[in-house]
Amino acid sequence: MLVKPGKIVKVVAKGRELGHSLGSSPEPVDAVLTLGEHRYCMTFGGRVAFKAGKKYLARKTPPASACP
Repeated sequence: MLVKPGKIVKVVAKGRELGHSLGSSPEPVDAVLTLGEHRYCMTFGGRVAFKAGKKYLARKTPPASACP
């Protein structure tokens, strides 16, 4: 995970612990990351590369419109 406030939040994850098999595209992927008092709300979409059972990659993702 890489966080640069106001610039980028990048998450790379792999393995069964994610709770998703990638049997089908999970798009859109919404996530909330809380670090202390800071919350980062993300919606992953934009330019997507998906390979069933193997990979989901989202780039050039627009900012989240709302934070739950």
